[in-house]
Amino acid sequence: MIKLDFSKPVGDPMVEIGRLGLVEFCGKDRFKDFEELKEYLQRAFRIYIEKLIISTGTKSKQKNGLTMFWLNNPISYRKDAQKAILKIEETFKSKNIGSCFCCGNKRALVDADRTIYPLGFSSTNINFGSSFSNGIKICPICYISLYSMPLNTQKVAGRIGFLIGNDEINRYWNKLNGKYIKKVQVDIREHDLINSNVDYFENFIYWHINKIAQKDIHFDSISFYIFSNMGNEVSINIKNISKNLIQFLHTFSTSAFVDKLRLEHQKIWNSLIAKHFNFLIYKNDFELIKKDKKGKKTIEVILRPKQAIKKEKNRFISKFVRNENIFYFMKNDFEKEHKKIENIEDRLRYAKAYRSLIFKYLKEIRKMDKERLYYLKSLAENIANSNGGKSFLNELGRCKRVGEFRLLLINQLKQFSKNGKNLFNTDEFVYKLLPRDTYFSETRDILIVAMYEFLDKKELKELEEIKVEEIIEGDEDEQ
Repeated sequence: MIKLDFSKPVGDPMVEIGRLGLVEFCGKDRFKDFEELKEYLQRAFRIYIEKLIISTGTKSKQKNGLTMFWLNNPISYRKDAQKAILKIEETFKSKNIGSCFCCGNKRALVDADRTIYPLGFSSTNINFGSSFSNGIKICPICYISLYSMPLNTQKVAGRIGFLIGNDEINRYWNKLNGKYIKKVQVDIREHDLINSNVDYFENFIYWHINKIAQKDIHFDSISFYIFSNMGNEVSINIKNISKNLIQFLHTFSTSAFVDKLRLEHQKIWNSLIAKHFNFLIYKNDFELIKKDKKGKKTIEVILRPKQAIKKEKNRFISKFVRNENIFYFMKNDFEKEHKKIENIEDRLRYAKAYRSLIFKYLKEIRKMDKERLYYLKSLAENIANSNGGKSFLNELGRCKRVGEFRLLLINQLKQFSKNGKNLFNTDEFVYKLLPRDTYFSETRDILIVAMYEFLDKKELKELEEIKVEEIIEGDEDEQ
């Protein structure tokens, strides 16, 4: 008889999910023989075949089988459970000795049965599947682990976090076993459940890393595995969240506040997240308003950001999680919001905070050269303080091609030269303004963001000088 030892980790993620689920369910990882394990499997399969209420629109109906969502060949009735037990028992009689495809151990091998691999191969929700092909040989231990996958649908001992492909399964499992899975990092309360549609998975990743970023701990990169079955193919997408992304978010957490500037950064960032939800209006730091049209009436539904983040696709979050460039989004949002602020002091404060947030993102996430970044800031300050600063900014925003951008800079250089000043030299033009392997649009947008701050500063200074002159003139009149 093969030793029934489920204590050792397995390389295959799907087998590992099932193994850990079985160990947690049984409360032990070793069994003296199959008869002892059989009792636990029978108990597990009874859970598999319990009635499950499923809501479909306005109607609710009962369906047999927890595993109807998890195994290609669901265990929906007692006969199915009995057949599965006999099938598992048969695996121990194999005389074919070799290395298991999943765990690599040298044991008796059986053919990997396609029917025990997770989920059907036609669902459009987030599905899970191990890499399957004809002729794979696995050992009885891994075979049993795959059958045990539905037992572990939330979190795998802190090692593998994944989203369940059906909300009804979430509710069923949470209600049945919520008190036993307090170790999980993913929040298991029902109102926090995440929509199973694959489009929302990136929202879940963002919310998860944002919770981690709020802690004062050592950060490391995190990998999320998305197993999906589309048509007849099984694919695994790996989303790696770098340490830099988590560290960047950490600076906005409550525990990281050390000055008012970081508080401004958090408000700007939260606003950016909120604005990119469909049909959502950012109300304040804690609430969002979703407007739903019901006939001629518009109904406002108050949502906490934590709720909304799981119910709407967010393009900004998607790009951030994929580590794609979001500078364009930030720059456009900055210009739009900056124009709405009437008070010059508030406008300058906002421009400074947004500019520093963008620079932080470009340095820490986009890995832009710090020296070049602050050279562009200095250049923007020089141009903004010149007589034609505002007109230059307007023309800069209209530059759509690198030729137009280059010509505008050269013309500005000529204007400075007429006044005996040097705006930039040849090396700075080649290596700082338009270096190889960079986009001119990025340089243009950095100058635009920086110039708003210095133009606001110049305007505020001029207004203060006017006030001082008025006070002096008033004093002279009184004399």
